Amino acid sequence: MSALERFGGCEPWGQWLSLKVWALGLVLILWSPAAQAQLFRPLFGSDGSHVSLEGEDLYGIACHYNLSVEHLALANDILPIRIQISPGTRILIPGRRILPVAPPRNGIVLNIPERGLFLFRNQRMVRFYPIAIGRPNSSETPEGSFRVTSKAINPTWFPPEKVHYWKGAVRPGYENPLGKYWIGLGPSRGLGIHSTNRPIFIGSALTNGCIRLYPWMMEDLFRQVRIGMTVRIEYETAKIGCDPRTGTCYLAAFPDVYGRADPCISAQRLLKKIGLSRFATFEAWKDLTGRSPGLARPIILKRTGISAAELEEPVLDSEKGGR
Repeated sequence: MSALERFGGCEPWGQWLSLKVWALGLVLILWSPAAQAQLFRPLFGSDGSHVSLEGEDLYGIACHYNLSVEHLALANDILPIRIQISPGTRILIPGRRILPVAPPRNGIVLNIPERGLFLFRNQRMVRFYPIAIGRPNSSETPEGSFRVTSKAINPTWFPPEKVHYWKGAVRPGYENPLGKYWIGLGPSRGLGIHSTNRPIFIGSALTNGCIRLYPWMMEDLFRQVRIGMTVRIEYETAKIGCDPRTGTCYLAAFPDVYGRADPCISAQRLLKKIGLSRFATFEAWKDLTGRSPGLARPIILKRTGISAAELEEPVLDSEKGGR
């Protein structure tokens, strides 16, 4: 049974013909700069693997690859609280990223479900930074458009009223959760990007609404950010990207941490725009977006030259998952 029969449940020859017509249309779409910018975003980086050594844990491996424990845990179906791993364990490193829509010339785009911050300079993607975000329900990180309004080294923390375990201002030092660097965002009062005194929790959702970075990565970001720089905070649980060199398109889905946008439904809406959603059932997309979230999985194997024989391979590579 072919992949199209398994996922679509329709007569195979009709699916082959439809997919050939769709593939021709896809080529035309890819030649349209406006459509490509909206539907097929560029990719950054690539996935890799790491075989753990004696004494290594997920936190150390995550730091080495500039990721968070949550990024590795989700990609490898491991509970985030399970830091210790056995020597010789092969860990998938989710390094491939799908860039945001309409990135700024010079600025920051932050995707809450992805637990990641993208820095752009001179219209180029500079770096991806793993982040910690606000606690669900009580202290969620807000979406919206902001600007860098202030920068401070060794800031003093003035806890918000809802924080009852601190009384009064917290001076710079080890106990200060802001760490050494602070970037204030306006017009919101008290919202910012800062370092942390507990780097092991980068990737989690437990802040009071601010965005935390590893201390060494925050120092790097602090040097590159300027007052007035734009900061866009968005909430995307699904993205589609395309590698222009191979024509391979990828779907990435992320956990709906705030309960705002189901990743399966978000993925279906995106795929409907390019005519691919009809080649798979809702259950197939749900499986694709639910397993190993955070990975950019290939969903279209080739842009041109599709043959009936090639269509015996999965159009949705849900079994391999891009590993």
